[in-house]
Amino acid sequence: MSVPANITIIQDPSETLHAKNTARLLTLAIPSCQIVTLDGITEWPQTLIKQNQCTVVIYPSENAQPIETLYLASDMSLDEKLAGIEHIILLDGSWRKTRKLWLSYPELQQCTTLTFSNAPSTQYAIRKTTQSHSMSTLEACAYTLEQLFDSDTSVLYALLNAMQSHWQRHEPHTKTNIEDPI
Repeated sequence: MSVPANITIIQDPSETLHAKNTARLLTLAIPSCQIVTLDGITEWPQTLIKQNQCTVVIYPSENAQPIETLYLASDMSLDEKLAGIEHIILLDGSWRKTRKLWLSYPELQQCTTLTFSNAPSTQYAIRKTTQSHSMSTLEACAYTLEQLFDSDTSVLYALLNAMQSHWQRHEPHTKTNIEDPI
């Protein structure tokens, strides 16, 4: 899948070997997508955000602008909108771990921050969270590309569905209690 911006996923180290990690799926579908593992202690890679490049971070910070309204009141043409954002950064990990990443790297906070105000409910059923507005990294990337560039992200959702189908096929089935009527 070709995308009109560079995509970087800043990943908490605990996610790197997690079998249900959707960031890995993104690199399969979007070969130019890169994953950078940071732990909140490691020094920020100075080459990650380039000078004179419009970089946005997808994170629900206090000052984040809803992605759905970014171009709403704009007189910009579609071509101007597409040329504006060159680099998208997503944070990958639990809410607690992505917050740690956000707070540990002020370089992220210096970028324009976007959040979702009307995102669809997650379809990612194989990992659980207590947050009602949670999405997988793959879903967050897909929604971002849809909102910013009107991209067809059906290939990303197909990968997510295929991964979930694979996991569900191999899930141990609950055994029927022998006292239960058949």
